[in-house]
Amino acid sequence: TTAADGATVFTPTQSEAALPDIIGSKSSLPELSFETAAPVYAKPRGTGKNIYKTEIGEDGQLVANYVLFEDSMKKAKVVWQTYAGMTTEERDIYMAHLKAIRERRLSYNDPKKGFLVMTVSQHLLRGKCCGSGCRHCPYQHENAALQIKKSKVWNGAFYM
Repeated sequence: TTAADGATVFTPTQSEAALPDIIGSKSSLPELSFETAAPVYAKPRGTGKNIYKTEIGEDGQLVANYVLFEDSMKKAKVVWQTYAGMTTEERDIYMAHLKAIRERRLSYNDPKKGFLVMTVSQHLLRGKCCGSGCRHCPYQHENAALQIKKSKVWNGAFYM
């Protein structure tokens, strides 16, 4: 049909009520339950259970399992302003730590001095602060002596 201003207007031949509503109608498709629709990547974490584990890596060394890897990556995230404010040496340490976590390793070699450093994954696997004033302690040195706590400064990524 044509409107008064000359524009063509299309009108449906059937009323909308007569057309099936695909979304709301009961069709021959099977019902999809939440359990089968939602993917499960890791077992649910229960309180009081040891949720972190290790696996044997391709090179035969122990590496973090997926749950430990995921939580370690969350702990290692640093905002851009913090990263931009780091010195070159601090950035080297941060990147070495991040690379080790990405590879699911439990330790890495300090890029400048070469000594072995435990990653945040290793600390999370242990489950508590050891009290040694570790560089990547995720427990804010809660079991460290007061002298150790005072000697360490958090730079936004790790303790120095």
